[in-house]
Amino acid sequence: MVFTALCGQYAFAQGDKDSVVLLDSDALDEFYTVRDGAPFWIKKGRLNSQGNELLKILERSWVEGLNPAAYHVQSIQSLLEKTKSRKKNQDNEAEDRILLNLELLLSDAYVHYVRDMSGMRIKPEELGLDASDWRTPVTPSQALGFLKDGANITSLLSGLEPKGQTYQTMKSELLSLLKAEAASPETFKPIHIEGIIRPGRGNGAIPKIREKLGLPEVEQVRSYTYDDALVSAVIAFQAKNGLSADSVIGPQTIEALNKGRKDKILQIIVNMERLRWLSDDKPDRFVVVNLPSATLWAIEDGKVKVEMPVVVGRAERPTPPFRTLISGVRFNPQWTVPPTILEEDILPKLREDPNYLADKGMEIYDGYKPDSQTLDPASIDWNNVSLNQAKALRFVQMAGDNNPLGRIRILMPNRYDVYLHDTNHPELFSALERTQSSGCVRMRYPEKMADFVMARETDWSNEKMHQILKSGKTKDIAIREKIPVFLLYYTAWVGGDGKILYGEDIYDRDKKLLQALKTIDGIPKLDYTERYLAELSR
Repeated sequence: MVFTALCGQYAFAQGDKDSVVLLDSDALDEFYTVRDGAPFWIKKGRLNSQGNELLKILERSWVEGLNPAAYHVQSIQSLLEKTKSRKKNQDNEAEDRILLNLELLLSDAYVHYVRDMSGMRIKPEELGLDASDWRTPVTPSQALGFLKDGANITSLLSGLEPKGQTYQTMKSELLSLLKAEAASPETFKPIHIEGIIRPGRGNGAIPKIREKLGLPEVEQVRSYTYDDALVSAVIAFQAKNGLSADSVIGPQTIEALNKGRKDKILQIIVNMERLRWLSDDKPDRFVVVNLPSATLWAIEDGKVKVEMPVVVGRAERPTPPFRTLISGVRFNPQWTVPPTILEEDILPKLREDPNYLADKGMEIYDGYKPDSQTLDPASIDWNNVSLNQAKALRFVQMAGDNNPLGRIRILMPNRYDVYLHDTNHPELFSALERTQSSGCVRMRYPEKMADFVMARETDWSNEKMHQILKSGKTKDIAIREKIPVFLLYYTAWVGGDGKILYGEDIYDRDKKLLQALKTIDGIPKLDYTERYLAELSR
Protein backbone atom coordinates (compact mmCIF):
# COMPACT_ATOMS: atom_id res chain seq x y z
CA MET A 1 0.00 0.00 0.00
CA VAL A 2 1.32 3.47 -0.84
CA PHE A 3 1.30 5.78 2.19
CA THR A 4 1.47 9.49 1.36
CA ALA A 5 2.14 12.12 4.00
CA LEU A 6 2.79 15.84 3.73
CA CYS A 7 5.86 17.30 5.40
CA GLY A 8 5.89 21.06 4.97
CA GLN A 9 5.19 21.77 1.29
CA TYR A 10 6.57 18.45 0.03
CA ALA A 11 4.78 15.14 -0.58
CA PHE A 12 6.65 11.83 -0.82
CA ALA A 13 5.67 8.20 -1.21
CA GLN A 14 6.67 5.89 1.61
CA GLY A 15 8.41 3.17 -0.35
CA ASP A 16 12.13 3.90 -0.45
CA LYS A 17 14.87 1.85 1.20
CA ASP A 18 14.55 3.65 4.55
CA SER A 19 10.86 2.83 4.96
CA VAL A 20 9.33 0.24 7.28
CA VAL A 21 5.94 -1.37 7.73
CA LEU A 22 3.88 1.03 9.81
CA LEU A 23 1.56 -0.12 12.58
CA ASP A 24 -1.41 1.84 11.22
CA SER A 25 -0.73 3.88 8.09
CA ASP A 26 -4.37 5.04 7.87
CA ALA A 27 -4.20 6.56 11.35
CA LEU A 28 -0.96 8.35 10.47
CA ASP A 29 -2.43 9.58 7.20
CA GLU A 30 -5.41 11.03 9.06
CA PHE A 31 -3.15 12.59 11.71
CA TYR A 32 -1.04 14.45 9.14
CA THR A 33 -4.07 15.39 7.05
CA VAL A 34 -5.59 17.12 10.08
CA ARG A 35 -2.24 18.89 10.57
CA ASP A 36 -2.18 19.99 6.90
CA GLY A 37 1.03 18.01 6.49
CA ALA A 38 2.91 19.84 9.24
CA PRO A 39 5.46 17.66 11.09
CA PHE A 40 5.00 17.13 14.82
CA TRP A 41 8.47 15.97 15.90
CA ILE A 42 10.70 18.06 13.61
CA LYS A 43 11.37 21.79 13.29
CA LYS A 44 13.81 23.46 10.90
CA GLY A 45 15.42 20.18 9.94
CA ARG A 46 16.07 19.07 13.53
CA LEU A 47 14.18 17.27 16.27
CA ASN A 48 12.10 19.68 18.31
CA SER A 49 11.71 19.36 22.09
CA GLN A 50 8.94 16.74 21.73
CA GLY A 51 11.05 14.72 19.31
CA ASN A 52 14.04 14.78 21.66
CA GLU A 53 11.85 13.81 24.63
CA LEU A 54 10.36 10.89 22.71
CA LEU A 55 13.72 9.60 21.50
CA LYS A 56 15.16 9.62 25.03
CA ILE A 57 12.16 7.63 26.29
CA LEU A 58 12.45 5.13 23.44
CA GLU A 59 16.19 4.70 23.98
CA ARG A 60 15.56 3.93 27.65
CA SER A 61 12.43 1.85 27.15
CA TRP A 62 14.32 -1.11 28.64
CA VAL A 63 13.64 0.45 32.09
CA GLU A 64 10.00 -0.56 31.46
CA GLY A 65 11.09 -4.06 30.45
CA LEU A 66 10.56 -3.16 26.77
CA ASN A 67 12.94 -3.55 23.83
CA PRO A 68 14.17 -0.28 22.23
CA ALA A 69 14.66 -2.19 18.96
CA ALA A 70 10.86 -2.50 18.69
CA TYR A 71 10.61 1.28 18.37
CA HIS A 72 12.93 1.92 15.40
CA VAL A 73 15.57 3.42 17.70
CA GLN A 74 18.53 2.37 15.55
CA SER A 75 16.86 3.60 12.32
CA ILE A 76 15.93 6.90 13.95
CA GLN A 77 19.49 7.41 15.19
CA SER A 78 20.82 6.59 11.72
CA LEU A 79 18.53 9.13 10.08
CA LEU A 80 19.56 11.74 12.64
CA GLU A 81 23.21 11.17 11.74
CA LYS A 82 22.32 11.72 8.08
CA THR A 83 20.69 15.05 8.91
CA LYS A 84 23.79 16.14 10.83
CA SER A 85 26.21 15.12 8.08
CA ARG A 86 24.29 16.56 5.12
CA LYS A 87 26.24 18.79 2.79
CA LYS A 88 25.42 22.37 1.85
CA ASN A 89 24.70 21.50 -1.77
CA GLN A 90 22.79 18.31 -1.00
CA ASP A 91 19.64 17.69 -3.04
CA ASN A 92 16.72 19.24 -1.14
CA GLU A 93 14.42 16.42 -2.20
CA ALA A 94 16.79 13.80 -0.74
CA GLU A 95 17.08 15.77 2.49
CA ASP A 96 13.32 16.13 2.78
CA ARG A 97 12.89 12.40 2.22
CA ILE A 98 15.20 11.77 5.18
CA LEU A 99 13.21 14.18 7.34
CA LEU A 100 9.92 12.65 6.22
CA ASN A 101 11.07 9.15 7.09
CA LEU A 102 12.38 10.41 10.42
CA GLU A 103 9.01 12.03 11.18
CA LEU A 104 7.09 8.90 10.21
CA LEU A 105 9.34 6.58 12.19
CA LEU A 106 8.98 8.74 15.30
CA SER A 107 5.19 8.76 14.97
CA ASP A 108 5.07 5.01 14.38
CA ALA A 109 7.44 4.38 17.30
CA TYR A 110 5.24 6.57 19.47
CA VAL A 111 2.03 4.65 18.70
CA HIS A 112 3.88 1.34 19.20
CA TYR A 113 5.15 2.48 22.59
CA VAL A 114 1.73 3.76 23.70
CA ARG A 115 0.12 0.47 22.68
CA ASP A 116 2.72 -1.62 24.51
CA MET A 117 2.50 0.45 27.70
CA SER A 118 -1.30 0.41 27.81
CA GLY A 119 -2.28 -3.25 27.50
CA MET A 120 -1.36 -6.67 26.14
CA ARG A 121 1.34 -6.88 23.47
CA ILE A 122 0.56 -10.57 23.01
CA LYS A 123 -2.71 -11.99 21.70
CA PRO A 124 -4.48 -13.28 24.84
CA GLU A 125 -5.43 -16.59 23.22
CA GLU A 126 -1.73 -17.39 22.70
CA LEU A 127 -1.40 -17.42 26.50
CA GLY A 128 -4.66 -19.25 27.16
CA LEU A 129 -6.34 -16.06 28.40
CA ASP A 130 -9.61 -14.35 27.57
CA ALA A 131 -9.26 -10.82 26.17
CA SER A 132 -12.33 -9.60 28.08
CA ASP A 133 -10.49 -10.04 31.40
CA TRP A 134 -7.66 -7.63 30.54
CA ARG A 135 -7.09 -4.02 29.54
CA THR A 136 -7.48 -3.18 25.85
CA PRO A 137 -4.44 -1.26 24.51
CA VAL A 138 -4.77 2.31 23.27
CA THR A 139 -5.30 2.31 19.49
CA PRO A 140 -2.99 4.23 17.11
CA SER A 141 -5.76 6.76 16.37
CA GLN A 142 -6.35 7.33 20.08
CA ALA A 143 -2.60 7.66 20.73
CA LEU A 144 -2.16 10.21 17.95
CA GLY A 145 -5.16 12.09 19.29
CA PHE A 146 -3.22 12.73 22.51
CA LEU A 147 -0.59 14.75 20.61
CA LYS A 148 -0.99 18.50 20.83
CA ASP A 149 1.59 21.09 19.82
CA GLY A 150 3.67 21.92 22.87
CA ALA A 151 2.62 18.74 24.68
CA ASN A 152 4.86 17.42 27.45
CA ILE A 153 5.73 14.00 25.99
CA THR A 154 7.48 12.78 29.13
CA SER A 155 4.42 13.50 31.25
CA LEU A 156 2.07 12.02 28.65
CA LEU A 157 3.98 8.73 28.37
CA SER A 158 4.76 8.34 32.07
CA GLY A 159 1.01 8.63 32.63
CA LEU A 160 0.63 5.28 30.86
CA GLU A 161 2.52 3.43 33.60
CA PRO A 162 0.35 1.33 35.92
CA LYS A 163 -0.71 3.33 38.96
CA GLY A 164 0.40 2.32 42.44
CA GLN A 165 3.70 1.54 44.09
CA THR A 166 4.08 -2.05 42.86
CA TYR A 167 5.10 -1.11 39.32
CA GLN A 168 7.57 1.53 40.54
CA THR A 169 9.09 -0.95 42.99
CA MET A 170 9.56 -3.45 40.16
CA LYS A 171 11.18 -0.77 37.99
CA SER A 172 13.61 0.01 40.80
CA GLU A 173 14.34 -3.68 41.29
CA LEU A 174 14.99 -4.14 37.57
CA LEU A 175 17.41 -1.22 37.51
CA SER A 176 19.17 -2.49 40.65
CA LEU A 177 19.61 -5.97 39.15
CA LEU A 178 20.87 -4.55 35.86
CA LYS A 179 23.42 -2.33 37.61
CA ALA A 180 24.65 -5.19 39.79
CA GLU A 181 25.00 -7.53 36.82
CA ALA A 182 26.74 -4.88 34.72
CA ALA A 183 29.21 -4.06 37.51
CA SER A 184 30.03 -7.69 38.32
CA PRO A 185 28.51 -10.44 36.15
CA GLU A 186 27.29 -13.28 38.31
CA THR A 187 29.07 -16.62 38.04
CA PHE A 188 27.68 -19.35 40.24
CA LYS A 189 27.51 -23.10 39.83
CA PRO A 190 24.09 -24.62 40.55
CA ILE A 191 23.56 -26.35 43.89
CA HIS A 192 22.34 -29.96 43.87
CA ILE A 193 21.05 -31.98 46.81
CA GLU A 194 19.14 -35.20 47.32
CA GLY A 195 16.12 -35.06 49.60
CA ILE A 196 16.06 -32.28 52.20
CA ILE A 197 18.47 -30.75 54.71
CA ARG A 198 17.27 -30.04 58.25
CA PRO A 199 18.99 -27.82 60.85
CA GLY A 200 21.86 -29.52 62.63
CA ARG A 201 22.45 -32.03 59.83
CA GLY A 202 25.49 -32.23 57.60
CA ASN A 203 25.54 -32.05 53.80
CA GLY A 204 28.17 -31.56 51.12
CA ALA A 205 26.17 -28.69 49.61
CA ILE A 206 26.31 -26.56 52.79
CA PRO A 207 29.47 -24.59 51.82
CA LYS A 208 27.89 -23.56 48.49
CA ILE A 209 24.66 -22.57 50.24
CA ARG A 210 26.63 -20.46 52.72
CA GLU A 211 28.46 -18.78 49.84
CA LYS A 212 25.23 -18.08 47.95
CA LEU A 213 23.70 -16.46 51.06
CA GLY A 214 26.80 -14.35 51.67
CA LEU A 215 27.85 -15.97 54.95
CA PRO A 216 31.53 -16.07 55.96
CA GLU A 217 33.46 -19.30 55.77
CA VAL A 218 33.78 -21.37 58.96
CA GLU A 219 36.49 -23.77 60.11
CA GLN A 220 36.73 -27.01 58.17
CA VAL A 221 35.27 -29.16 60.94
CA ARG A 222 31.98 -27.17 60.87
CA SER A 223 31.84 -26.19 57.20
CA TYR A 224 29.39 -28.96 56.21
CA THR A 225 27.04 -28.51 59.20
CA TYR A 226 23.71 -26.71 58.92
CA ASP A 227 24.38 -24.40 61.89
CA ASP A 228 22.32 -21.69 63.60
CA ALA A 229 23.79 -18.84 61.55
CA LEU A 230 22.83 -20.59 58.33
CA VAL A 231 19.36 -21.40 59.70
CA SER A 232 18.70 -17.67 60.25
CA ALA A 233 19.96 -16.85 56.76
CA VAL A 234 17.86 -19.59 55.15
CA ILE A 235 14.68 -18.50 56.96
CA ALA A 236 15.24 -14.91 55.83
CA PHE A 237 15.92 -16.09 52.27
CA GLN A 238 12.80 -18.26 52.22
CA ALA A 239 10.64 -15.37 53.42
CA LYS A 240 12.14 -13.02 50.80
CA ASN A 241 11.39 -15.53 48.05
CA GLY A 242 7.80 -16.26 48.97
CA LEU A 243 8.57 -19.71 50.39
CA SER A 244 7.46 -21.31 53.63
CA ALA A 245 10.01 -19.93 56.13
CA ASP A 246 10.46 -23.25 57.93
CA SER A 247 14.30 -23.54 57.69
CA VAL A 248 14.03 -26.87 55.82
CA ILE A 249 16.17 -26.80 52.67
CA GLY A 250 14.20 -28.69 50.04
CA PRO A 251 13.65 -28.59 46.26
CA GLN A 252 11.86 -25.21 46.25
CA THR A 253 14.55 -23.53 48.35
CA ILE A 254 17.30 -24.99 46.16
CA GLU A 255 15.50 -23.81 43.02
CA ALA A 256 15.30 -20.29 44.46
CA LEU A 257 18.98 -20.40 45.49
CA ASN A 258 19.95 -21.40 41.95
CA LYS A 259 18.08 -18.44 40.49
CA GLY A 260 20.65 -15.92 39.27
CA ARG A 261 20.37 -12.21 38.53
CA LYS A 262 19.58 -12.78 34.85
CA ASP A 263 16.75 -15.12 35.84
CA LYS A 264 15.37 -12.46 38.18
CA ILE A 265 15.70 -9.77 35.50
CA LEU A 266 13.49 -11.80 33.16
CA GLN A 267 11.11 -12.61 36.02
CA ILE A 268 10.68 -8.91 36.78
CA ILE A 269 10.17 -8.11 33.08
CA VAL A 270 7.30 -10.60 32.64
CA ASN A 271 5.61 -9.43 35.83
CA MET A 272 5.88 -5.76 34.81
CA GLU A 273 4.28 -6.90 31.56
CA ARG A 274 1.36 -8.43 33.47
CA LEU A 275 0.88 -5.29 35.56
CA ARG A 276 0.25 -3.37 32.33
CA TRP A 277 -2.64 -5.70 31.53
CA LEU A 278 -4.68 -4.54 34.51
CA SER A 279 -7.01 -1.57 34.48
CA ASP A 280 -6.04 1.25 36.83
CA ASP A 281 -9.67 1.62 37.86
CA LYS A 282 -9.94 0.07 41.32
CA PRO A 283 -13.29 -0.13 43.13
CA ASP A 284 -13.48 0.63 46.83
CA ARG A 285 -13.86 -3.09 47.58
CA PHE A 286 -12.23 -5.96 45.72
CA VAL A 287 -10.58 -9.35 46.22
CA VAL A 288 -7.25 -10.51 44.78
CA VAL A 289 -5.89 -14.05 44.65
CA ASN A 290 -2.27 -14.43 43.55
CA LEU A 291 -1.95 -17.98 42.29
CA PRO A 292 1.86 -18.50 42.53
CA SER A 293 1.98 -17.25 46.13
CA ALA A 294 -1.32 -19.01 46.97
CA THR A 295 -2.50 -15.95 48.88
CA LEU A 296 -5.81 -14.06 49.04
CA TRP A 297 -6.31 -10.42 49.97
CA ALA A 298 -9.68 -8.72 50.52
CA ILE A 299 -9.27 -4.95 50.20
CA GLU A 300 -11.55 -2.09 51.20
CA ASP A 301 -10.78 1.62 50.84
CA GLY A 302 -7.16 0.79 50.01
CA LYS A 303 -6.62 -1.28 53.17
CA VAL A 304 -6.21 -5.04 53.48
CA LYS A 305 -9.14 -6.30 55.55
CA VAL A 306 -8.51 -10.03 55.12
CA GLU A 307 -5.33 -11.87 54.17
CA MET A 308 -5.08 -15.64 54.10
CA PRO A 309 -3.29 -18.59 52.52
CA VAL A 310 -5.23 -20.52 49.91
CA VAL A 311 -4.81 -23.80 48.05
CA VAL A 312 -4.82 -23.57 44.24
CA GLY A 313 -4.94 -26.05 41.37
CA ARG A 314 -2.40 -28.75 40.73
CA ALA A 315 -0.08 -28.40 37.72
CA GLU A 316 -2.25 -30.81 35.71
CA ARG A 317 -5.42 -28.91 36.74
CA PRO A 318 -4.21 -25.31 36.98
CA THR A 319 -6.36 -22.49 38.29
CA PRO A 320 -6.77 -19.99 35.42
CA PRO A 321 -6.15 -16.23 35.76
CA PHE A 322 -9.35 -14.24 35.19
CA ARG A 323 -11.64 -11.67 36.76
CA THR A 324 -15.32 -11.78 37.64
CA LEU A 325 -17.81 -10.47 40.23
CA ILE A 326 -18.75 -11.93 43.60
CA SER A 327 -22.54 -12.02 43.81
CA GLY A 328 -23.06 -13.62 47.23
CA VAL A 329 -22.35 -16.58 49.49
CA ARG A 330 -23.67 -20.15 49.58
CA PHE A 331 -23.73 -21.75 53.02
CA ASN A 332 -23.69 -25.52 53.51
CA PRO A 333 -23.19 -26.03 49.76
CA GLN A 334 -23.85 -29.17 47.81
CA TRP A 335 -21.22 -30.10 45.26
CA THR A 336 -22.02 -31.19 41.72
CA VAL A 337 -19.07 -33.18 40.40
CA PRO A 338 -17.57 -31.43 37.33
CA PRO A 339 -16.85 -33.48 34.16
CA THR A 340 -13.06 -33.59 34.58
CA ILE A 341 -13.23 -34.92 38.14
CA LEU A 342 -15.96 -37.37 37.13
CA GLU A 343 -13.76 -38.73 34.34
CA GLU A 344 -10.43 -38.79 36.16
CA ASP A 345 -11.45 -39.52 39.75
CA ILE A 346 -15.03 -40.64 40.43
CA LEU A 347 -15.70 -43.07 37.56
CA PRO A 348 -12.45 -45.08 38.00
CA LYS A 349 -13.16 -45.41 41.75
CA LEU A 350 -16.75 -46.50 41.08
CA ARG A 351 -15.52 -49.23 38.77
CA GLU A 352 -13.25 -50.48 41.54
CA ASP A 353 -15.80 -50.11 44.34
CA PRO A 354 -19.56 -49.81 43.56
CA ASN A 355 -20.13 -48.66 47.18
CA TYR A 356 -17.84 -45.64 46.76
CA LEU A 357 -20.70 -43.13 46.37
CA ALA A 358 -22.62 -44.44 49.36
CA ASP A 359 -19.48 -44.34 51.52
CA LYS A 360 -18.96 -40.68 50.55
CA GLY A 361 -22.60 -39.69 51.05
CA MET A 362 -23.09 -38.85 47.37
CA GLU A 363 -26.28 -39.09 45.31
CA ILE A 364 -26.90 -39.60 41.59
CA TYR A 365 -29.65 -38.00 39.52
CA ASP A 366 -30.77 -39.08 36.05
CA GLY A 367 -30.17 -35.60 34.64
CA TYR A 368 -29.72 -31.92 35.38
CA LYS A 369 -33.37 -30.83 35.40
CA PRO A 370 -35.06 -29.71 38.65
CA ASP A 371 -37.35 -32.75 38.53
CA SER A 372 -34.55 -35.28 37.87
CA GLN A 373 -34.94 -38.53 39.79
CA THR A 374 -32.39 -40.10 42.13
CA LEU A 375 -30.80 -43.39 41.11
CA ASP A 376 -29.49 -46.30 43.16
CA PRO A 377 -25.74 -46.54 42.38
CA ALA A 378 -25.71 -50.20 43.45
CA SER A 379 -28.16 -51.03 40.65
CA ILE A 380 -25.75 -49.81 37.95
CA ASP A 381 -22.96 -51.90 36.39
CA TRP A 382 -20.34 -49.15 36.29
CA ASN A 383 -17.94 -51.22 34.21
CA ASN A 384 -20.43 -51.03 31.35
CA VAL A 385 -21.14 -47.30 31.70
CA SER A 386 -19.35 -45.16 29.12
CA LEU A 387 -17.96 -41.73 29.91
CA ASN A 388 -20.67 -40.01 27.85
CA GLN A 389 -23.37 -41.97 29.66
CA ALA A 390 -21.86 -41.02 33.02
CA LYS A 391 -21.69 -37.34 32.04
CA ALA A 392 -25.43 -37.38 31.36
CA LEU A 393 -25.95 -38.17 35.05
CA ARG A 394 -25.58 -35.64 37.87
CA PHE A 395 -23.34 -36.69 40.75
CA VAL A 396 -23.97 -34.63 43.87
CA GLN A 397 -22.09 -34.52 47.16
CA MET A 398 -24.58 -33.47 49.81
CA ALA A 399 -23.74 -30.82 52.42
CA GLY A 400 -21.77 -32.22 55.33
CA ASP A 401 -18.33 -33.21 56.57
CA ASN A 402 -17.48 -35.13 53.38
CA ASN A 403 -18.23 -32.21 51.08
CA PRO A 404 -15.00 -30.93 49.45
CA LEU A 405 -16.48 -27.42 49.36
CA GLY A 406 -16.66 -27.38 53.14
CA ARG A 407 -19.35 -25.18 54.65
CA ILE A 408 -18.97 -21.99 52.61
CA ARG A 409 -18.75 -21.24 48.89
CA ILE A 410 -18.33 -17.75 47.47
CA LEU A 411 -20.68 -17.22 44.51
CA MET A 412 -18.74 -15.81 41.55
CA PRO A 413 -20.13 -16.98 38.18
CA ASN A 414 -17.45 -17.48 35.52
CA ARG A 415 -16.74 -19.43 32.35
CA TYR A 416 -14.23 -21.71 34.08
CA ASP A 417 -16.56 -22.90 36.87
CA VAL A 418 -13.83 -21.93 39.35
CA TYR A 419 -14.76 -20.44 42.71
CA LEU A 420 -13.54 -19.73 46.24
CA HIS A 421 -14.64 -22.19 48.89
CA ASP A 422 -13.98 -23.82 52.24
CA THR A 423 -12.44 -27.31 52.38
CA ASN A 424 -12.80 -30.52 54.34
CA HIS A 425 -9.00 -30.95 54.19
CA PRO A 426 -7.53 -28.10 56.30
CA GLU A 427 -4.24 -30.01 56.60
CA LEU A 428 -3.40 -28.92 53.04
CA PHE A 429 -2.64 -25.41 54.30
CA SER A 430 0.35 -26.82 56.21
CA ALA A 431 1.78 -28.53 53.12
CA LEU A 432 5.06 -27.30 51.62
CA GLU A 433 3.27 -26.85 48.30
CA ARG A 434 -0.25 -25.42 48.16
CA THR A 435 -0.95 -26.49 44.57
CA GLN A 436 -3.27 -29.27 45.68
CA SER A 437 -6.78 -28.59 44.35
CA SER A 438 -8.62 -29.61 41.19
CA GLY A 439 -8.72 -26.00 39.99
CA CYS A 440 -10.85 -24.12 42.53
CA VAL A 441 -9.39 -21.96 45.30
CA ARG A 442 -9.70 -23.33 48.83
CA MET A 443 -9.70 -20.72 51.61
CA ARG A 444 -8.00 -21.07 54.99
CA TYR A 445 -10.46 -18.73 56.75
CA PRO A 446 -13.77 -18.98 54.85
CA GLU A 447 -15.84 -17.35 57.60
CA LYS A 448 -13.67 -14.21 57.47
CA MET A 449 -14.19 -14.08 53.73
CA ALA A 450 -17.95 -14.56 54.09
CA ASP A 451 -18.05 -11.72 56.62
CA PHE A 452 -16.13 -9.46 54.22
CA VAL A 453 -18.53 -10.23 51.36
CA MET A 454 -21.65 -9.76 53.51
CA ALA A 455 -20.39 -6.77 55.56
CA ARG A 456 -22.54 -4.13 53.84
CA GLU A 457 -25.79 -6.08 54.06
CA THR A 458 -27.98 -4.40 56.68
CA ASP A 459 -29.50 -7.57 58.11
CA TRP A 460 -26.21 -9.47 58.39
CA SER A 461 -24.31 -10.55 61.50
CA ASN A 462 -21.75 -13.14 62.50
CA GLU A 463 -24.38 -14.72 64.73
CA LYS A 464 -26.72 -15.13 61.76
CA MET A 465 -23.97 -16.87 59.79
CA HIS A 466 -23.41 -19.41 62.56
CA GLN A 467 -27.14 -20.09 62.81
CA ILE A 468 -27.27 -20.85 59.08
CA LEU A 469 -24.19 -23.07 59.26
CA LYS A 470 -25.57 -24.94 62.26
CA SER A 471 -28.82 -25.70 60.42
CA GLY A 472 -26.96 -27.76 57.83
CA LYS A 473 -29.33 -26.54 55.13
CA THR A 474 -28.05 -25.13 51.86
CA LYS A 475 -28.77 -21.39 51.67
CA ASP A 476 -27.75 -18.74 49.12
CA ILE A 477 -27.57 -15.09 50.15
CA ALA A 478 -27.08 -12.52 47.38
CA ILE A 479 -25.39 -9.18 47.99
CA ARG A 480 -26.74 -5.90 46.62
CA GLU A 481 -23.36 -4.53 45.50
CA LYS A 482 -21.22 -7.04 43.60
CA ILE A 483 -17.51 -7.22 44.43
CA PRO A 484 -14.80 -7.59 41.75
CA VAL A 485 -12.47 -10.55 42.25
CA PHE A 486 -9.18 -10.95 40.39
CA LEU A 487 -7.34 -14.26 40.08
CA LEU A 488 -3.86 -13.18 38.99
CA TYR A 489 -0.52 -14.77 38.18
CA TYR A 490 2.46 -12.87 39.61
CA THR A 491 5.69 -14.73 40.31
CA ALA A 492 7.20 -11.53 41.73
CA TRP A 493 5.30 -9.27 44.10
CA VAL A 494 5.87 -6.68 46.83
CA GLY A 495 5.97 -7.96 50.41
CA GLY A 496 4.81 -6.23 53.56
CA ASP A 497 8.26 -4.63 53.99
CA GLY A 498 8.06 -3.03 50.54
CA LYS A 499 10.65 -5.36 49.01
CA ILE A 500 10.25 -7.69 46.03
CA LEU A 501 9.46 -11.34 46.74
CA TYR A 502 10.25 -13.95 44.09
CA GLY A 503 7.96 -16.95 43.75
CA GLU A 504 7.77 -20.14 41.75
CA ASP A 505 6.45 -20.36 38.19
CA ILE A 506 3.95 -23.03 39.26
CA TYR A 507 2.19 -23.39 35.90
CA ASP A 508 5.09 -22.40 33.57
CA ARG A 509 3.21 -19.23 32.59
CA ASP A 510 6.39 -17.13 32.92
CA LYS A 511 8.13 -19.47 30.51
CA LYS A 512 5.27 -19.23 27.98
CA LEU A 513 5.04 -15.45 28.24
CA LEU A 514 8.80 -15.04 27.82
CA GLN A 515 8.72 -17.19 24.69
CA ALA A 516 5.81 -15.18 23.28
CA LEU A 517 7.65 -11.90 23.96
CA LYS A 518 10.84 -13.21 22.37
CA THR A 519 8.84 -14.16 19.28
CA ILE A 520 7.86 -10.50 18.77
CA ASP A 521 11.34 -9.27 19.76
CA GLY A 522 9.81 -7.81 22.91
CA ILE A 523 12.63 -8.55 25.38
CA PRO A 524 15.43 -5.97 25.72
CA LYS A 525 18.88 -7.16 24.70
CA LEU A 526 21.17 -6.46 27.65
CA ASP A 527 24.67 -6.38 26.15
CA TYR A 528 26.48 -4.33 28.83
CA THR A 529 28.27 -2.10 26.31
CA GLU A 530 29.85 1.17 27.45
CA ARG A 531 26.83 3.11 26.20
CA TYR A 532 24.49 0.80 28.06
CA LEU A 533 26.51 1.13 31.29
CA ALA A 534 26.39 4.89 30.89
CA GLU A 535 22.61 4.70 30.48
CA LEU A 536 22.35 2.71 33.71
CA SER A 537 24.09 5.45 35.64
CA ARG A 538 21.70 8.17 34.41
